[in-house]
Amino acid sequence: MTTHSERLIVEPITEALAAELEQALRLPAVYARVNDGQMPTHEDFLRDVSVWAAGPGPGRPEQRWMDLALRLRCTDALVGRMSATWHRQQVELAYFLTPASWGQGLASEAVQWLEAHCERSWPVERFWIVVTPGNERSLALATRLGYAPLGEAPRPRLFSYNDGDWVMTRPAGLNAPRPSWPPGPPRPAAAR
Repeated sequence: MTTHSERLIVEPITEALAAELEQALRLPAVYARVNDGQMPTHEDFLRDVSVWAAGPGPGRPEQRWMDLALRLRCTDALVGRMSATWHRQQVELAYFLTPASWGQGLASEAVQWLEAHCERSWPVERFWIVVTPGNERSLALATRLGYAPLGEAPRPRLFSYNDGDWVMTRPAGLNAPRPSWPPGPPRPAAAR
C-alpha cells in the first residue's frame, strides 16, 4: 500500500528500509524528547525496524498496527515514520520526522492522513497521541489538530505512555481538519 498525501509518499515499513530509516531518524535531536533521551543502538534500531515491519503477530489478536515510512514527493527523500496501533476502537498515533523537516507542516499533514486512513480501515472511537515532557513542538501539533490533554482522569490502557507524559486525545470524526486529498496511485517501480 504505497500512497500519498499532498507532499508525502506513505509506504509500509519493511526491513529493506532499515538503513535508510536509521540514517534519517537515529539522530540525537530526534531522540532528545523521547525514550528518556536515549538514542537506540544500531542493533536496537534494526530490531525495532524488524518489529515494525512484522506487526503485532498472532500473540496480539486484539491489535492492528500500521507502521509507515514518509518520503517527500518532490525528492523521494525519507523524512520520517509514523505508526498507528489500534485496539478496542482506540488508536494510538506516533510520528518521528528528521530534524531537517521540522517546522514545515509535514507532521500535521502526516497525522491528518493517518487519522483519515485509520477511520477508513478500522472502527475508531478515539485517537490518542502521547507527548513526552518538554516536547513542545509535538504538544503544539497535537493541540492544533484538536487533541486535548487527558489530565488526571483515569487513563485508558494504552501501550506507549509513562508517568508524567502528556496523554492527548480526541474523538474520531470530529472537528479536526481533514485532508482534502484522496489516496493516490502507487509510485512507478522505477521511481522507488
